Amino acid sequence: MTRTTGWLTLLCAYGAIVMGLAPWLFLPPKAELLAPLCAAVLFACCWVFSSWTAERRRAAERRYEKSRGADMLRSVEKTWSTGGAGRNGRAGSTDKPRRAVAARRTRQRRPSRVLRWVIGFAIALSSGAALCQGVGPDGEQAAWRAEVLKSGGGSYRVPIDRVTGTPVGTGVSINDVKQYAARVVVTLDFPHGSRAVTVEGARTAGPPKAGKPVHVLYAPGRPALGVRDSREGFFDGRVFAFFIWAGAVVAGCFTVGCMEPGDAAWLRQFRPGVHLPAFGILICGAALLLPLALGFPTTAEGWLLAVGAASTPWLAVAWVKKAS
Repeated sequence: MTRTTGWLTLLCAYGAIVMGLAPWLFLPPKAELLAPLCAAVLFACCWVFSSWTAERRRAAERRYEKSRGADMLRSVEKTWSTGGAGRNGRAGSTDKPRRAVAARRTRQRRPSRVLRWVIGFAIALSSGAALCQGVGPDGEQAAWRAEVLKSGGGSYRVPIDRVTGTPVGTGVSINDVKQYAARVVVTLDFPHGSRAVTVEGARTAGPPKAGKPVHVLYAPGRPALGVRDSREGFFDGRVFAFFIWAGAVVAGCFTVGCMEPGDAAWLRQFRPGVHLPAFGILICGAALLLPLALGFPTTAEGWLLAVGAASTPWLAVAWVKKAS
């Protein structure tokens, strides 16, 4: 039971990690992220309970064996000293259980290479997935964008009709070409026909001019939502997320390399003083992600929550190392 609940916990955790590495694909409330995360917490609680009951059962067996150990030892020594059934004939009745116990203990102590890689990368990738929750639009912009997408809207590439505002440099260069933002007028299609719409802060590569394309975001079926520029900044898009992914993979390889062969097997053995505080730290990290999964915090709040949640896997590892 402990093995089953343990692997189910890791499986659900990896499901939440995969979903969390691309948070822009989902809109709050992010059920695709919350469902595997809650399942991982549930199976982790089941693993704790099953491990606790198994440990109590083993403790009772040890007490029972200790009470009968002296009598069994004297019986075995007497059998061998008399040269009787301990060597042949009925010796299997004594030797086979002992060999089975020894084999079982050997299997239990054998380090699992697969589990070592699974746990090592789970630590690093969960931290990266938590940090990715800070990527994307935040606050009012994120709420508006979600409403547009829910209404069937999307991003469209349209030419500029005319520039009505003074272009201002954004400080960003793309392929050595400066980016500008300006108020422009574009023609968009709506259910009742096309019409000219003013877009504030439309960004272009190079100075904006008539005929130059811009990317706008709007919902044709809901004109009241308005139209906005749809180009994403560095911290809003997938470019920054790529650096997080790369860092998480490198950290995963480093973590696995630092783990000793017996660490994974040691972690499988439930110790309340080690596992429960570490589990509590991870629960706190999951709680920090709830505002990001359910709502639209501001940029500062979002990154503060994401960084805090991303630190909890490493804090749990630090606690385990200290407690061991």
